[in-house]
Amino acid sequence: MGAGEEKAVYGLCDPDNHIFALEIINERTYLNGRLIGGDYFFERHIEGLAQVKPNPDEIQPFTFTGLVKVREYIYGYTWDGFQFDARRKSWLDRVLTAFLQGYFAGQFQ
Repeated sequence: MGAGEEKAVYGLCDPDNHIFALEIINERTYLNGRLIGGDYFFERHIEGLAQVKPNPDEIQPFTFTGLVKVREYIYGYTWDGFQFDARRKSWLDRVLTAFLQGYFAGQFQ
């Protein structure tokens, strides 16, 4: 899903189509940034992830320290509707949703 200087977040989907966020953290620069909403239900140090670089090709890559957090659910845009303007829904949202679903459908099969 993305990576910054403090953590990398990976999206996981279980067989029941529940989405989870797996955060692998660099505690040296971690500012306790949390995704909005939802509950964290797993936090553990995993030695196998300590000193792993998420992207070794970066100019100044950070290394994970082994801290892993898992969050139960990711709020935000869903497959059912993309919102162009988060303050209101419009006809553009329906057009944007149809376009994006058609464009990305192959990746979500």
